[in-house]
Amino acid sequence: MYASKLTLELFVVVLFVFVVSSSSLNLVGGYHDKDVTDPDCQKFAEKAMAQQNAAENGNRVIKDIKGCSTQVVAGTNIRINAIVCDKEGEAYTRCANCSMQMFRPLQSDRLQNNRFHCEPMPASATVSN
Repeated sequence: MYASKLTLELFVVVLFVFVVSSSSLNLVGGYHDKDVTDPDCQKFAEKAMAQQNAAENGNRVIKDIKGCSTQVVAGTNIRINAIVCDKEGEAYTRCANCSMQMFRPLQSDRLQNNRFHCEPMPASATVSN
C-alpha cells in the first residue's frame, strides 16, 4: 500500500512538472515571439517609426528589426526591438537600439504608440549600409 501511494505521489509530481514546464513556453494570454521577417512585424515597426518621426519632427529609419512579439488582448499588444538610425543620403548615422511598444485595437489598423525608447549605440559599434 505504501509503495502504491508513493508511486502515485511521484506520478503526480512528474505530471505537475511536465505541465508547468510545457505551459510556460506558450502561456495563454502571454507574449509570443514572431519571426522578424513577418509582414505584420515589418508593418507595425514602420507605422510606429512614422508616428514617432511625426511626433518629434524626425527623419529616422529602421535599419534592422532584432525582435518582435505580440500578445492578444482586447486587440494586440506589439513589442519590437530594432536598430534605428538617422539616414543621410545612403549612409546610416547616429544609430540606437530602440524598443517600441504599441497597441492595435480590435478591428482597427490604427496603432497607439505606448512607448518608444532608444539607447544610443556605443561609438565603437558599426552599422553597415
